[in-house]
Parts: sequence; C-alpha cells; structure tokens
Amino acid sequence: MLTCHACSKRYLRAILGDSPTILSPLICRAPTIRRHYVTESPESSPTSHPLAETQSIGTEEDRVKHGKEHNGNPKSTSENKKEDSISKYAIEQHLKYLTDPLKLADYIRKILRDDGFPTAQAIVRAASKSMSCTVSWNHLIDWQLSREKMNAALSTYNEMKKRAQIPDAHTYSIIFRGFTNNPHKSTALAKGLALYHSMLAEKSKVKPSTMHMNAVLKLCARTGNMSALWGIAAQMPEKGNGSPDSLSYTTILNALRLEAVSDFRGDLTPMQKRQNVEKALLSARRLWAEISKRWRKGDIFIDEELVCSMGHLLILGNQVDCDDVLSLVEQSMNIPRQTPRLRVKHHDTVSQNFNQEIRAIQSPKVTPKNSEENINETPVADIFNRLTVPESIPMTSSAYAKPGNNLLSLIMQALLKLKLMGVATKYWEILTGRLGVKPDGENFHAYLRLLRLARASAESVRIIQQMDAADIQVKTFRIAMASCDRDKNNPNVFANAGKLLDLMENSLPLPDVPTLQKYLEVALSVASGTKQASSATEFEQSKHDRGKQILRALTRLRPPFINLRSFLAYGDPSSTVRDAISKDTEYISGILQLARKMMGSYHLLIEQRLIGTEHHPGIQDERHTLNSFVDRYTRSKKIGGTTRTVNRWIDPRRRKQPPQTGRYSRPTSYPSKIPKWKSTSPGEVNTKSAEIMKDPLVKSREII
Repeated sequence: MLTCHACSKRYLRAILGDSPTILSPLICRAPTIRRHYVTESPESSPTSHPLAETQSIGTEEDRVKHGKEHNGNPKSTSENKKEDSISKYAIEQHLKYLTDPLKLADYIRKILRDDGFPTAQAIVRAASKSMSCTVSWNHLIDWQLSREKMNAALSTYNEMKKRAQIPDAHTYSIIFRGFTNNPHKSTALAKGLALYHSMLAEKSKVKPSTMHMNAVLKLCARTGNMSALWGIAAQMPEKGNGSPDSLSYTTILNALRLEAVSDFRGDLTPMQKRQNVEKALLSARRLWAEISKRWRKGDIFIDEELVCSMGHLLILGNQVDCDDVLSLVEQSMNIPRQTPRLRVKHHDTVSQNFNQEIRAIQSPKVTPKNSEENINETPVADIFNRLTVPESIPMTSSAYAKPGNNLLSLIMQALLKLKLMGVATKYWEILTGRLGVKPDGENFHAYLRLLRLARASAESVRIIQQMDAADIQVKTFRIAMASCDRDKNNPNVFANAGKLLDLMENSLPLPDVPTLQKYLEVALSVASGTKQASSATEFEQSKHDRGKQILRALTRLRPPFINLRSFLAYGDPSSTVRDAISKDTEYISGILQLARKMMGSYHLLIEQRLIGTEHHPGIQDERHTLNSFVDRYTRSKKIGGTTRTVNRWIDPRRRKQPPQTGRYSRPTSYPSKIPKWKSTSPGEVNTKSAEIMKDPLVKSREII
C-alpha cells in the first residue's frame, strides 16, 4: 500500500497515536503464533493480538504451566530442573565418544560414584536407543538399592524392559541382594518372591540358577520365614542347573540356627526352648545326611564354612551333640578324634519318648527315584561316621575341607562345653602346628577360656607372649588373671601374675583396673592359703614371707596407680579418651575401690605385724596418700558434668578468719561462743593460744 517508510509512520501515528511501539521495526512484521503453547483458536487466544507479541510468556511458571497442558503429564519444577541439568547437546557429546557399551558402563559407574544419578540416567536413556547397555542399567539399579530405594529400583527395572533392554542374570542377582540388605524385610520378601516366581514363567528369558536361588534363600533366612525357605529349597533339582551347592546348605543351616537362637530371647518356657532346639538339630542332621551322600558321589564340595555352620548348630544341644562336633571334623576334614566317642544314655524316659516323637514328626517325606538313595536309611546317630574319599575325586587332601580359624574356634567352644582341657591342647597343637593354621584374636581368647577352666596360669602367660600386639585386648588380661585366681594351689602363681602385669603395662596404653584388683586379690589369697606351720619358728617365717609377698604386690601396683591417677587428673592431650573416662562414674569408682583395697592391705601389714617396724613409716605415708586421694574424690564427685561438693564440718579454729577488733568478738556466721583472738604478732601466738584453750567454752565445745 504505502511504499515510503516515513509515510507509513505518519499514517500509523494518526491511527494509534504517539506510542513508542510504532518505532519498533517488529510491528511491521507478520504476527507469529507459537503453536506448541496454544491450546485454543488464534481468534480467541490472547497471543493473536499484534501487541501481545511484546509481552513475555517465557517465565518459569508459564513454561511449567504450558508444559503441563501440552504434554498431558504434570511434572514438578524439581523434576524439570533435573532433566534440564544436562542438555541434549551435552548428552550427544557424551554419546559421541561413548560408543562402546563397556566404556559407557565404566563412565556411568564413575558418575554414580559421585552421586550423579540424574546425569547417568539421562545418558543411559539416550544410549538405549542405539546400543545394548544392560550393564549400565544394572549400575543404576545397584546404586538405587544401595540407597535403600527399593521402589525406585523396581521402576528402573521396569523402564529398562520397556526400552528393549533385556535384563540378564546379574540384574536379578543385584535386585535380590539389594532386597536382602533392605531394612523393610517383609516388603522386600514379598517383592523378592514375586520377582523370583516371574523368573519361573515359561516366557521368562532368564531362568533362576543356583546363584539366584541362594540369594532368595538368604532373603528368606534374613526375614526368618522358614516356610518360604523350605518352599524354595523343595523346588531345587538334585542335579543340573539350579541344584543346591555348599552355599545353599550353609544358608539353610544358618537359618535353622538363627531360628533356634531367637527362641532363647522370647517368653517361651525352658521346655519349649529345648524342644525347638531338638527340632532344629533333627532337621540339621537329616540335611547333613543328604550333604554327605552327595559329597560321597562327588556332586558337591564341602568347605570350612559349611562344616562350621553345622558345628555351631550342634553346640546348641547337649553334651552328646557337642561331642558330635569332633566326629563331624573327623568326617569332613580328616582330623582324627583325640578322645573316644561319648555315649550317654538319656537321663529319663520322658526325654527319650520326646526325642522319638520329634523324629516321627520331623522325618522328611522324601520319595527318591531309587530306594538305595533314601537318606532315611542312614540312622541319625551314624551320620557323622568317618567316610571314605568321594569316588569321582582322587585320593588327595583336596577332597576334604581345609581347616582355618573358624574351625579352631568351633573346636575350642565345643571342648569348653565338654570341659576337656587335655583334648583341647592336642587339637590346638595339631591345628596350629601340623596343619599350619595361624590363630587370630578370637582363637587365642577361646583357648584362654579353656586355660582358665583348667587353672593353667603358666600356659596362659605363654599363650599371651605368642599373641600379636594387635590381638591383645583388655579382656585378654582379665581372662588370664582369672586363671591365676583359680590356680591358688600353685606356688608359682604369684610369679605368673606378676608376668601378666608386666605384659599389660607394655601392651595397653592404660592399665586395666579390674585386672589390678584381681592381682592384689591373688597376692592376698595365695598368701593366706599357706600351710599351717608345725613350729613357732616356721610360723614366724611363713608370716614374714606372707608380708613380703603382699608388700611386693603393693610396690608393683604403685606405678600403675600413679598412671591412673595422673590420667584421671590431666588426661592425654593427644586423645579424647579422657573426656569419656571423666564422665564414666563406674571407671572412677573402680579406681577408688582399688585405692581402698590397697589401704586395707597396708593396714593388714601393720595390724598383723607381717613386716618389720622399720617399714611402718613408709607404709603409713603411702596409706595417708591413698586416703587423701580417696577423700578428695569422695568430697568432690563429678556427676552429670557438674561438680557436687560434700560439705563436712571443719574446726573453725583451722579456718582462716579475718582479723577482729575485739578479743572475744565473734563473726555473725558462727553463732557458737568460741573466743577469737585479735591479730597478734608471731611472738604472741603461743601465749594467746594457751589462754584461749583455758576458756571453759572451748573445752565444752562438742566436735561433730
């Protein structure tokens, strides 16, 4: 119409007036309609007006609002921010160099290590369009399950299948393992069993293997659902893929033991608890008969973990069951028994009838293909007989399980319950000597408990000298010192206790208070247990030796006690142990109790005249020092972080008073009529004191 630009401006100014928008060159352009934001016709839409083009609709709220209307799937602002955290260009650049699925999986694992799950998920989603990245999806599921996000992991698993990424066997193993470690046991078990049964369907591309079944068995054992566990075990074939291995049997035996132990903490009667243990033991014995049968045929290998699982379950029973542990070790590890087999009849007919009833109830209904393979043909009492080497395995030591630290602890626990100290020493020498098992801390402590039972103080000292510094703990010296306390008839027990005290001072950063108390008790009890002398001379000599021993013990206890007192007062500047000890009232009371026992021992030396009079002044000084320490901590106790002072009466004459103006003036805080002298020179103190003591009021003052 108008070709001149100036004429067109004048024409528009006459119509619209003096508006600044006419100066913009965009007004002359054809109006554009953003169709991806429009939900109604252009005639009724506010964007159809030419002036509306100058208004901004790109705010965050408008974009979220129009995004809801366009996509039909409402999303929160936080989700949009997560998706927008990595742009499409960045994803394309990542995939440009991550063309190999292995490199992609390594990069995804690196991102997840830094908690970059949104970025990793966006990259995996984009990569699923062009390649098979099952391993990367496995990393995403594993990361979510490690953060206890069970429902989110299942959503990722379903999304993985929707994107044509086929889950493999490792995917199901990761899911079952994550369900096992999830704190919500009942929910995890339900979802895990549903997933397991989906693998058994005909259209399932991944069938459950032995690894998957072991994971499901562990999930059932953790939740304590024995019905589901036996149901899964019944579906396992005898041979081929999915047949039980040593780990399967170990899981079942551990589940039986946990079920029996959990009954101890309940409100059941002792008879009911014993019945539950008998049921668990009978089921375990039947299961071990099947294990030994398959082991003889060479279908499975047995290891130390399987043997110890059965052994720990047998320890829960009576002495006959504990004795079967040695037969179990002989059968599975070719270690001969060091003691004859224990044959003990039942004490009464009631328990015998009960065992027969349990055998009738718990006997499994197995229908094998061949009658000769029926495990019920093997009596329950003979399942631990020594077996020959499996037929398909050569006559080598590898046919048997290899012993280790777990087996050594098992044997020590069984022999502790049987109270067979000599047999324990033989097994200890065989395992640690000929078989080359290096004992750990738990092995040493289990053997020390047996030595405590046998009152072997010298052997306890020798064992502690063989221990590594990392294995020595506080309980090490408590157990060994208890062995010395029980070995009172040994004339060398006090020397053994002194060696333990030296080892404790060189091993522990802080002396153990109960061990020091037990050492003093050993000195007193052993000394008091001397034989009665036949003559007066021998009696005096025995009395003198007793005093020397007690004095020697008190002298040995002085340096550790000084260390305890200094540590309690000042602490260690390089550690925070003092903060915990200063608030531990039991620890402080133990130190005070040790000090009182030392004071009583000093009093015993003087009262019974066990030492010469030339030692009395030094003993009195030591006793006064200990008394001052106890009195100071008794008067001022730290309770709950506050200091409570115990007020005791103090003679007013010993208190420092300000100088008074009158001779008999009294402070207002002391209502008693006690004369006070005014300030005097040093030369007049004795004279004034004598005059005051003659006052009848002072003599009649009652000291409370």
